[in-house]
Amino acid sequence: MFGLIYYSDLFICFKGGTGTLSEWTTAWLMAHLYYGNHKPLILYGDFWHKVMETINEHFFIRDKEKKVYKIVSNQEELFQAIVDLEQEVSAR
Repeated sequence: MFGLIYYSDLFICFKGGTGTLSEWTTAWLMAHLYYGNHKPLILYGDFWHKVMETINEHFFIRDKEKKVYKIVSNQEELFQAIVDLEQEVSAR
């Protein structure tokens, strides 16, 4: 799994099972650890809003950990998020 994370440019997480959950949390952890040099993380689907609300309600999540991901609802938002994130990365 870490090999895939190392060689990836960004992460797009769709609805899945425990494997998806494991990969998503690993990517999120790496973004936290390497904040400022992290790889973009996009969560695809409206269900992620509830997932993140639950996590924020029950866990201590710092502001910087909330800045490493974007939630998108559809393909158009996904493409725009990729463009926006590429601009953010190139501005670093």
